[in-house]
Amino acid sequence: MWKDLTREWQMTFELTWEAFKRGSIPIGAMIFDEDGNVLSAGRNHMGETIVPNHRTAHAETLCVRDLDTAKYNDYRHYHLYTTMEPCPMCMGVIVMGGIRNIHVAAKDKYCGALHYLDYDPYMRDKQIQVWMDAPEMASVQIVQQCYHENRRYSGGDSLVFKKIGEDYPREVALGNELFAKRYLDRCAEENMPYSQVYDAILLRLKK
Repeated sequence: MWKDLTREWQMTFELTWEAFKRGSIPIGAMIFDEDGNVLSAGRNHMGETIVPNHRTAHAETLCVRDLDTAKYNDYRHYHLYTTMEPCPMCMGVIVMGGIRNIHVAAKDKYCGALHYLDYDPYMRDKQIQVWMDAPEMASVQIVQQCYHENRRYSGGDSLVFKKIGEDYPREVALGNELFAKRYLDRCAEENMPYSQVYDAILLRLKK
């Protein structure tokens, strides 16, 4: 439940709700130092026009891009939190940006690129540490993700659903169900605090 999340994860997941309300993919990313201070934050902007090519406006890429390395230069000891497994583009930016600690909420069998750390010689040599944290966080992220995918591919026929559903079938089903009722859209219209949205999703999964 929301109260069980660390402060770092609560802040990162709050960004997913902001992205959702703006029509973008609900993914958030943040960078913290070893004392838990916020150094940079990014959320997905693919439904907006923050950059000329909105397809590159991913949470992790924007988060690493905005890290002020002149001010925060101990980046190899910083921790990046992301609610969804980074894609190939974001993995490249994370590695080239010097980040060596990654916390991930949910796996992404569609375009996740953590496996590059095992098979790419350059990335493997960087000895990046990866933490896959509490499964409940993955569940909430996938429900939100699938809800958003329904906005673009109503009916659940996209490859995204098929691949992610191999790991998270119940979550995909709930995402489809909530979209049919437009539940999260109503939550956004009512300006419901994200902590309540998070817990509501988990409670529905536990039924």
